[in-house]
Amino acid sequence: MGTYLIVGAGAIGTVVAEELAQQGHAVRLLSRRGTGPEHSLIERVTGDASDSATVTRHATGTDTVFNCANPPYTAGQRTGPPSPTRCSRPRKSVARNSSPSTTSTPTDVRPGR
Repeated sequence: MGTYLIVGAGAIGTVVAEELAQQGHAVRLLSRRGTGPEHSLIERVTGDASDSATVTRHATGTDTVFNCANPPYTAGQRTGPPSPTRCSRPRKSVARNSSPSTTSTPTDVRPGR
């Protein structure tokens, strides 16, 4: 079975972590407060997803990283949701600092996909 790092223990990260654990995979769930579902195959760790050293340390030895993190709600209250234009065509400086991510639905979480 695979080993996965889930970044973010919100609604999506929790569902993905639970689904992977139910399938028998080892899961490391990284969140600001170290929260998440209790399961023998889920290791909950505390860390800041914006700190690349923290994410790299926790991703070491895993097969796949699922980025399910969201900015704090207070950030959205200050700036509002991103416009469709900004989502589809990021500025160069934003794209250069972005890392690729994989998106899967919880029912389609299988090794090698």
